[in-house]
Amino acid sequence: MLGRFRRSGFLDELILAAGLSLLALSNLMFAALPASLSLHSSSASVWSMLFTGALAAPLICVAALLPRRVATGPSWPLAIYGGTLGLAFAWTVLLVACEDHLPAPVTSTSVGASQPHISAHPTVLRLQLLLLTLLYLLAALGFARRHRLTGDELSIWLEVACIFSAAARVNYAFHPSLYSDWV
Repeated sequence: MLGRFRRSGFLDELILAAGLSLLALSNLMFAALPASLSLHSSSASVWSMLFTGALAAPLICVAALLPRRVATGPSWPLAIYGGTLGLAFAWTVLLVACEDHLPAPVTSTSVGASQPHISAHPTVLRLQLLLLTLLYLLAALGFARRHRLTGDELSIWLEVACIFSAAARVNYAFHPSLYSDWV
C-alpha cells in the first residue's frame, strides 16, 4: 500500500497503509512473537491487541469510504503514520503500566474433566461484535463501491478481507479464544 501511495499520492491509500501496518505490527508484537518464543500472553497484551485493532478498523473504514484525493503537502505520511503508531505505542505503555488493574479479557473455567468453558469480558465482546464488525462491514461496502467506480482489482480483495474480518469478529463473540492452540 505504501508503494501504491508513493506512486499515486492518494490519501486513502496512505490511511489504508497506516491501518494495515498497525494490524501487522500488533499481530507481530502481541501474537506471533509471544507464541513463537513460548511467552505467556498477559492481559495487557490482549487489551493492547484489542485496542490496536480498534484503532486500525476505523482507519481501514475511512480509507474505504474516503473519495480519491491526492494528499497535498509532504507532512501527511509522517502525521498519519506517526500519529497512529505513536498513539498505539502510548496506549500499550499505559496498559502495561496498569496491568495489575486490568480485568481479564478472557477467562477459562473447567466444566468437566477436560472441557474448558471460555468466556470473554463484556467490553471485549461489545467491542468485537458491535464496533469492529460494523466497521469492517462498512469498509467492505466501501471497497465494493470503489471497485465498481474505478475497477481497481485490489479493492475487491480488500472487500473480501473485510468480510472475513467481520465474520471472525462474530465468531469470536460466540467462541472467544484464550489460547491459540484451542480451536
